[in-house]
Amino acid sequence: MRIAIVAPGTLPVPAVKGGAVESLIDTFIKFAKCSSDVIDVYSASEDIDEIRVCCKENITYNFTPLKISDDTIINRLKSRVRPQIWYDDYLEFVCDNIKNKEYDRVIIENRPTFVYDIRKITNAKIYLHLHNENIVSVKKHCRNLSTECEKIIVVSEYIKKRVKYALGNIDNIEVLYNGIAE
Repeated sequence: MRIAIVAPGTLPVPAVKGGAVESLIDTFIKFAKCSSDVIDVYSASEDIDEIRVCCKENITYNFTPLKISDDTIINRLKSRVRPQIWYDDYLEFVCDNIKNKEYDRVIIENRPTFVYDIRKITNAKIYLHLHNENIVSVKKHCRNLSTECEKIIVVSEYIKKRVKYALGNIDNIEVLYNGIAE
């Protein structure tokens, strides 16, 4: 199986600068190195040269420089209309790479507004993995989100409740608790 994992785009994967979601991706990758799945991880980084990765033959890391738009009043207003504006360069990088590959699954980490752009360029099953309740603040931009995803995975019953509040009573949502592995 060929899988793409789309990190949130704020911190690099591997999690050399920390980050809960990024660390969780690292844990998943640790176990995936033993599988026959081919996994491409998409991540942003402030300094790509700073990250030294020992890639296994089935894991590939794809980096783009982190470019978050200036925090001006104009950009804040634009982000009300298009929430992903802060991540336009990152999302463009991800889409440019995904559209040229045949994935079976695409896992989008904590960026619900990315689903629509990625859905346009792939026939892969899309899984949205939500780690917080930010979807409530962008719910008007997430109409029909559940129909675009094979499954929406959340980290707690509370987040499940908040997602249902934002999207309505959906069936394809599942709780998968974060765990600790040795």
